[in-house]
Amino acid sequence: MARYDVHPAVARILSVEGNRDLLDTLVDLPGSDFRSFMLEVAARRAEVVEPTQLVHQYTTDRFVAPGEVDPVRLAGLEAMALESVEHEFEPIQLSPLVPAGIHRSIGGISQDSVVTTVRSTEVAADPTTALALEAARRRIAMSVEERRVPIQLAGISRVTRGQKFDGPRSFSHFSILGVATAGRAQASLDFEVDALVHHVATMAQVVERWGVDGVEALISDFADGDVSVAEVVVERLNSAGVTAEIDDERTAGRGYYDNLCFKLHAVDGGQKIEFGDGGVVDWTQQLLADRKERFVASGIGLDRLAMFGMTDD
Repeated sequence: MARYDVHPAVARILSVEGNRDLLDTLVDLPGSDFRSFMLEVAARRAEVVEPTQLVHQYTTDRFVAPGEVDPVRLAGLEAMALESVEHEFEPIQLSPLVPAGIHRSIGGISQDSVVTTVRSTEVAADPTTALALEAARRRIAMSVEERRVPIQLAGISRVTRGQKFDGPRSFSHFSILGVATAGRAQASLDFEVDALVHHVATMAQVVERWGVDGVEALISDFADGDVSVAEVVVERLNSAGVTAEIDDERTAGRGYYDNLCFKLHAVDGGQKIEFGDGGVVDWTQQLLADRKERFVASGIGLDRLAMFGMTDD
């Protein structure tokens, strides 16, 4: 049996005589056999679907409903965002799918929070996990000397998340601009500080080009309660014209980020919304089995930014 509490529906199925070992049998199947089995199940279920059922699902299922943001406005923002970062980060076209288990394996995200397919893939829930995979793929082919030069990547994903969000600017699927910097450890967290400052300043530039008055950055350090490194980040950002301050009360993201992290808020005309998040994670250390690797990732929600300044109905 599974080593964790299963969904009540799964428990009910397993309670039927003859099904006791069904879950373990499926889990233990080789990958190709599992895919073949699940594709057969999907094919048989698809054969009995009635067109009227599809209309009902389309009407009631939050995962397949259209987005709420003006697509022309969003497309303009996406193009501008990539143009804003392309001189510093190499834009790549990300797939809507990533290898199954990537969010859980390196990010510790519950599988309930992602949409899993039956082909050993899952729907992207964050572009930065795919950017980490691409960075790892490239760094494997590099020499030791070449790895000293950081890789800087950017990409936009239309992501889908399993958990349900509340609020007028919360959606099941939405676009995120992600940027990532992969490199090697340096003395005194120099790599992490440089990358973090660079990410915040870059995201602030995107927001300001969109016409928003300003950005506020809240910097936290989960390492050991020492705020001295975070103070360096704040000082450098303020010197660069980005309003920043230390948030030593933040708890969200602890265990996800290694040490330095940040939240970004857009401020304009009396409005203030959180639109971005980022920090230091150990993903390339895990992917490359190399403790000297360093990775900083951040993202901003473009649907939220596209709606910023618009009147809510």
